[in-house]
Amino acid sequence: MPVKKKNKKMEIDDLALIIKRSFDDVDKRFDDVDKRLDGVDKRFDGVDKRFDKIEKKVNIISAKLNNLERRMTYIEDRLTEMTKNNKKEFTKIKKDLSELKKQKKINNKQLSTLKTRVEKLELKIV
Repeated sequence: MPVKKKNKKMEIDDLALIIKRSFDDVDKRFDDVDKRLDGVDKRFDGVDKRFDKIEKKVNIISAKLNNLERRMTYIEDRLTEMTKNNKKEFTKIKKDLSELKKQKKINNKQLSTLKTRVEKLELKIV
């Protein structure tokens, strides 16, 4: 009977060793997985930093684009206004020129005034 107890004890000890080795292997695998996950975390931190930089640059570009759009709208409005005003002025000049052509004698004062108006209009356009 003592031999049976010894064999049972050996079987239990052997079984305990097998289980311990299995747990040790699992622990080692988990340590390896943890190390790999730490590496992945570091890489994601780098990606996050790069995305933050890109987002800041996009925000700056967006602000500049909005500013340019606002300035373009202002310029377009001014050009539209100038075109309307200049068109009226051109119409008046054409009318005055037509009247001058009809006259047999051209007054130097009228011609000088017309010339001044044309020069002022040219300055506005340029």
